[in-house]
Amino acid sequence: MDALPVKQLDVNAGQSLHWSGDSKRIYFSLGDELFSRELKDAFAFVPGAPAKLPKPVEQGVKIGFQQAADKPSGTTVISGARIVAMKGDEVIEDGRIALKDNRIVAVGKAAERLFAWTWRRVSPEQKMAQALNLASLEA
Repeated sequence: MDALPVKQLDVNAGQSLHWSGDSKRIYFSLGDELFSRELKDAFAFVPGAPAKLPKPVEQGVKIGFQQAADKPSGTTVISGARIVAMKGDEVIEDGRIALKDNRIVAVGKAAERLFAWTWRRVSPEQKMAQALNLASLEA
């Protein structure tokens, strides 16, 4: 591949590659670490490159953080769902999925009386919109 130079920039892997404003450095992440490497340290043809190129970067800067995640509470039923039941080829049309405190507690056909408690009804379209938009639902 003489026409397009390819180099390994890191000893493991990387994702979310992006360039510095002056295009002289590349940034990438792996897990909770941010890595950076000057192109002159990866490619011998770049002006200012040393005679012997350094090894790929082994450690980055830790950028992770810890934050408690929001956890839904109460009971919600997704009604009118198409459910792939993971039992052979079984598919439940017009199904219901009951969630209590962010856990699935019942799955079944809408015609079956599985749900004896007070619940908030949500359509599958609303639930999909919530997942895509990360927006909270208003019942």
